[in-house]
Amino acid sequence: MINFADLRPTRSQARDIERHLVLQILHILFSNGEGFSYIDKNNSQLQPRTYRPPPPGYKTKEFVIRTTTIDEGSTEGNIEVANDQYFMQLAFEKNDLDDTAILLIHDQATNALTRAAQILRKGDLNAVHRMSCFQCGIGWFHAQLNFLWALPHIHRGDGEQIGSLQFFIILLGKVRLGKDKPDFNTLRSFATQVLSGNILTYWKSKTGLSLSDFAATKPSIPQLLKHAQNIYDTWVSDTALRGAVGTPGEEGCSDSAQRNTILLNRDFLMFFELSSAISPGDFGRIEVLMGTLTMMFAGAGCKNYTTELLHFTQNLKHVWTPQFACVLLIVDYQWLSRYLFRDVVRDNSLINMSGRDRHYHGVDKNAETNINFQKASWVQ
Repeated sequence: MINFADLRPTRSQARDIERHLVLQILHILFSNGEGFSYIDKNNSQLQPRTYRPPPPGYKTKEFVIRTTTIDEGSTEGNIEVANDQYFMQLAFEKNDLDDTAILLIHDQATNALTRAAQILRKGDLNAVHRMSCFQCGIGWFHAQLNFLWALPHIHRGDGEQIGSLQFFIILLGKVRLGKDKPDFNTLRSFATQVLSGNILTYWKSKTGLSLSDFAATKPSIPQLLKHAQNIYDTWVSDTALRGAVGTPGEEGCSDSAQRNTILLNRDFLMFFELSSAISPGDFGRIEVLMGTLTMMFAGAGCKNYTTELLHFTQNLKHVWTPQFACVLLIVDYQWLSRYLFRDVVRDNSLINMSGRDRHYHGVDKNAETNINFQKASWVQ
């Protein structure tokens, strides 16, 4: 079973996370400050570490089966959907999949229903009826969505509390963000505005210049990275947080507004780092964040996604071992060598439907988009 050592970032991973957050701070400057066009954005010093990059220009292939009207919002419904897909549409015989592992990538609720079905049908006659052939992965779009929804619950505060999200919601007139689960794109836009406003203020404070005047000095990449690191150390890091919550009356006395702002900066930067890790299709960047994300979901009281990430970590580290391997079949029906199932999961959790660089997203986002198209067609 997993323990805390499986979740806690290693020293190397912690260094990588810090460096990537520093690069996010620099990216905010480039996105909002004019005059930095002289910087080569492809310079290796400005690139995050790569772990498991996909092939250049890769485009995911789709093989679509029929839409079903079965309601999958229940345990029995999930079992019926599996029977329809594998026995009715794909015409497998009852025991054809008994020695097969099939990757499922869904939202957390569907994964939970799948696990419930596995318990309910544990003694059934074949792997599909038992649901035992299905291995649950994480839908990373829903992970992004729920992570972003969690942040207002932590940081909302009230309108009188400077630095709280409610203060910024009133300031920017974002009245529709008062709901428990606001629109994802609206909330992401709001998070971008708040975080960019904070970070750009720190750039002005640290350099003592306006953004245009600072750009006119044409700072080098090492100088920019040094400033970004300084901002991170002062307004994002654990050291900054400890300095803001010291004992009143002592040096570094308690300052709730400063503390709340540091936590807000850190959490929003983590959300945008997760998004930046998904878009290039490098699953290794997500894997580095998983332990920290699990703890952040737990701290926000999001027990469902905490549990889901614990399941996923358990599988990656202790279930999908080298002994849990598969044989892949290519188009001309020649067998390939054994391939670790956990690498199948890593290489298929993110997909790219356009073939353009940095256009990867979670499998579940593609499914949600297709569902919306189908609902629109059904209404028409």
